[in-house]
Amino acid sequence: MSITKSLVCGLYGALLAALPVAAEPVPLPEDRQPVLACVDAMESDADWDQCLTLIFAPCEGLDVGTPLHLECLVSERQVWIKALEHEQATLSDLLIPTASSEMAAIMGEWIGYVGQKCGDVAKEKASISAEAAQLGCEIAESVGVTSEFAACRAGNSTAPYCILRD
Repeated sequence: MSITKSLVCGLYGALLAALPVAAEPVPLPEDRQPVLACVDAMESDADWDQCLTLIFAPCEGLDVGTPLHLECLVSERQVWIKALEHEQATLSDLLIPTASSEMAAIMGEWIGYVGQKCGDVAKEKASISAEAAQLGCEIAESVGVTSEFAACRAGNSTAPYCILRD
């Protein structure tokens, strides 16, 4: 692993660890549920651009990269990370033990993947706002995994780890 990748992975892991942790994971607020519905409908009648519009609606109208915009993105990232933690905890209790262990291992790798990917996105968008690009990427990735975990919990996933207990 390169020094840059290690640094980015470590930074994203530290970022996740630094977020305030609720006593219990917090489910996704009702007003964000349409985002998951959009992601679920992507194979039939929605596209990613439609979903992105919903994902970033709370920050709409704010000038990209301004302190208010970044504050909004940080807040949205926290909402989605808390929702992801809730889905992971809920799903972990529903999976067979080996599947739960596999999911935990995948999440360990996912943190590094997101750190690297979003670090690269930030570099690409540095002329606009590297910070906003990094946050936006982290939010989008968190939405994707939250959606996958919710689909597994609902019995609508073909992911190899998604083996629910009887």
